[in-house]
Amino acid sequence: MDTQWLPKRDPAFYEHKEYIVDIATKTTVRPYRLIVVHSWSLDKRKAKTLAKNLLKQRDELEPQLEQLANVEFACEPDARVALDRVRNENRNALYEITGTCKPRKQSQEDPGQAGLVKANPCLPGLSIE
Repeated sequence: MDTQWLPKRDPAFYEHKEYIVDIATKTTVRPYRLIVVHSWSLDKRKAKTLAKNLLKQRDELEPQLEQLANVEFACEPDARVALDRVRNENRNALYEITGTCKPRKQSQEDPGQAGLVKANPCLPGLSIE
């Protein structure tokens, strides 16, 4: 068979490791033998795929998180519920979604009070960062 036209690939190298783990069922705990096999030849392709998936997921998450950051909440519990909802909707994401609820700076009627942060967390102006 003439193989000159076939692209040359790096030889495959494999590494394996054996583990014994206990897995609990409803009635008992049973030992299971697990074998993990790693192929070095697929690393570059898998790394490219992972990088591509990370970028795609970031591009999907950023607008959603920016929209959430622009919402003004009436109180901290409302903001926390919204943040938890976004975390739950994206729980399988490769990124960890974190955030804090902080009062936004708002000017008061008195010009000398401009730029102060309201102390009461249930006053309008709470946002997620």
